Amino acid sequence: MNWSFFPSKAKLVYQPLGVVGVIGAWNYPALLTLSPLVNALAAGNRVIVKPSELAPATAEVICGMLTQCFRDDRVDVVTGGAELAAEFAAIPFDHILFTGSTRVGTLSFPRKFAFQ
Repeated sequence: MNWSFFPSKAKLVYQPLGVVGVIGAWNYPALLTLSPLVNALAAGNRVIVKPSELAPATAEVICGMLTQCFRDDRVDVVTGGAELAAEFAAIPFDHILFTGSTRVGTLSFPRKFAFQ
C-alpha cells in the first residue's frame, strides 16, 4: 500500500465466488485471458474461458494448453465468433472478468454485473 495512506491497512481476501467467466481481449490476448484465469483459480473458483475470436491462433494455443493442464471440472474453454460471445455473456455466471469498452460491457452483460 502507498505510504500516503498511512496509517490505514489493506487486506486481500481470497473468496471463491463459484463459476467465473473469463472473456479474453484481442489486444494482449494471452495476458488478458490467462491472468484473470489464474486469479480466479487461485481464489478457488471454477472457470470457463472464452478467448477472443479476433486472435484465432492465440485462442487455439490457449485452448490446447488449458485442456491439457486442467480437468473439465476446473477449467473449460469455449471458442467461437460473435454469436458465441453473445451466448457466453448470457450464461448466469457468479462473476465475469471482461476487458473491454464500457459500451460493449453494458450492452453484453446482465444488469447485475454493471457496477461490481
